[in-house]
Amino acid sequence: MKVRAHGGLGIENEPAAPVSVGEVFGVEIEFGDLVAAANLKLIVSGSVFPLIRLHERDEKDYVFEPQEGRPVFMISVAGAGDDMKKAFREILRRLVAVFRDYAAFEVLERGRRDANRERGSSTASD
Repeated sequence: MKVRAHGGLGIENEPAAPVSVGEVFGVEIEFGDLVAAANLKLIVSGSVFPLIRLHERDEKDYVFEPQEGRPVFMISVAGAGDDMKKAFREILRRLVAVFRDYAAFEVLERGRRDANRERGSSTASD
């Protein structure tokens, strides 16, 4: 069931907690590249962006928390489908819902506001 939590971003009410693991796996992707692939604007500056790895091991999300340094979030892309823009937006939504990432929240919220504004201006001009 989808709810209008997190500013109406369509994030599930009770996402599964990430599984804690002792090693890093998956393919690294920079946060800015993820945002660009989702066709959104990187509006957050001065932030420490999350360390992200994408994997196809299974459908679970994982976290590696070193004794020193930042955690690494390993997000499943198993079954992501062919719509890559949609898949990358889902990864951002999971960064918010599962990992409580502020930068991803700000990017998605801005994208939602921009889309609403665009729909409003196209309606007004019709």
